[in-house]
Amino acid sequence: MACPLVDCKDPQVSGNRPPDGSDGEEFDCPRCGHFILSGTLAASDDFAKHPELMEGLRSHIRAENARGRVPILAHDLWQVEAGRF
Repeated sequence: MACPLVDCKDPQVSGNRPPDGSDGEEFDCPRCGHFILSGTLAASDDFAKHPELMEGLRSHIRAENARGRVPILAHDLWQVEAGRF
């Protein structure tokens, strides 16, 4: 699977199982940053429905990475986080 952010879709990026074994996929994209996509969000088409939020979501991911954190993008919270940027 390529980077799931619909305005990126870098085919060189692939999802891996998170190290803690939790449900979801971990991505480390040179453009979007390092993040974990929950299994529920991965199974949805939410990103395709909201392409206008991708730049804000990318900014959220990078801000968390700059703090030394890997954000978990969950089905019920990602739009709120993206809307803050």
